[in-house]
Amino acid sequence: MRNTLFLLLFISALFLRFYRFSATFVFSGELGDNLLSIRDIILSRHLPLLGPPTSHPWLSFGPLYYWLSTPILKLVDFNPLFFALISLFLLSSTLLVHYSSVSKLTGFRTALISLALLTISPAWIESSRSVRFFDFIPILFYPLWILLSSAHFFYAGLILGLMFNFHFSPLILVPASLHFIYLKYRKSANFFKFIIGLILPILPLFTNLSMLGKLAIWLPYRMAGLAPAGNQPGFSVIQFLLRQFLFTPHLLVSILIFTLTSTGLILVFRHRHQPHLLLLLLFFTWGILGIGLHRLPPSHYYLPLYPIPVVLVAFALTRLPKIVTALLITSLLLINFPHLFSPKLYYYPSEVIYGSGVQYPIQLSLSRAIITDARSLQFSLSRVGPFDVYAKNYAQNFEYLLWYLDNPPVPDSRLHYTIYEAQSAPESSQVIFSHPGLAVVRSF
Repeated sequence: MRNTLFLLLFISALFLRFYRFSATFVFSGELGDNLLSIRDIILSRHLPLLGPPTSHPWLSFGPLYYWLSTPILKLVDFNPLFFALISLFLLSSTLLVHYSSVSKLTGFRTALISLALLTISPAWIESSRSVRFFDFIPILFYPLWILLSSAHFFYAGLILGLMFNFHFSPLILVPASLHFIYLKYRKSANFFKFIIGLILPILPLFTNLSMLGKLAIWLPYRMAGLAPAGNQPGFSVIQFLLRQFLFTPHLLVSILIFTLTSTGLILVFRHRHQPHLLLLLLFFTWGILGIGLHRLPPSHYYLPLYPIPVVLVAFALTRLPKIVTALLITSLLLINFPHLFSPKLYYYPSEVIYGSGVQYPIQLSLSRAIITDARSLQFSLSRVGPFDVYAKNYAQNFEYLLWYLDNPPVPDSRLHYTIYEAQSAPESSQVIFSHPGLAVVRSF
């Protein structure tokens, strides 16, 4: 029975993550920039010491994502959709790691209930289907939790250091880790082992002293301005908690979720003599405090904490009769069911609107239209739309597609194409491709 339930949940989770993925995959400018860099690694046969850039052009993450993605992109012959599908498959393996880890630390029932919650979790489904490099952070949370709670300090530091290759948001886990070592294993050697492990995976970053110098100057400035008057960081925390379980706010269910989360925290606090539960409590407490310093951060800043709410709620549900737990999870499924197949998730609106992105099939059609219109002439490319303030107007996805189709744009060419996304093209312009909310204009 146990294996049957696990298999049923896992298959359901895979279905919800892969269903219509090829039709709704949004090949973002950020992923396009990543693939351009990985392409250059393959063509130049030179491994970089810096990874994906942050929103600050002078700051980059560690290079591990590029190193791991290089053989994958080569394996799929540079196809961005196939690369995304393999990434989605790897991200889905987090479900197996979650079940195995939670079973080991808190028992089968908590693992099964939390897996059921993960299966239909809006936050987890959307994170997996976006296939961004930082979406791999949650899978590393579990070995960190296991290794640190079992006093393997060097390897725990190593895992946390690996996280910094995907994003710097796991910094919120550092105070909790040090606090845990202080409370349970108060020896300087243990701190030393943890810190050495933490530094090793980010050693490549130390080759760029200029970047580290800017970071040392920027961090105090950033932290000093994080709490202006009228700031309410708690609202973002509420959104984070609810999005783990609900697609849209529902008053009674929201109250129930907060009640169960609070109950889970109380139960964990009462059993804090168990190292793995004390560590979970510290991760959540320090993590929320750290996030709070960032005002209203984007959702991916919460990725290091993603596994915790479902574990807390599942931990609380294990204290209820099985029939009550089953009814509550079934009710949550019924409330979420209409949204599981909503237009935003699996059936995008026909018109490209702000924040919706452009689906991959439309991106391909647009790219082929540019190539056909150019008639083998060299051309340059720009984009007007969401996030166009970033490098290359956030058009690296189209730059990569045009290169993949053997017609890369050439900067400063006389023939120029401008992509207008989530807005109308100027009147009297030469439109060579149009789709509701999307257009390509030719100019000389």
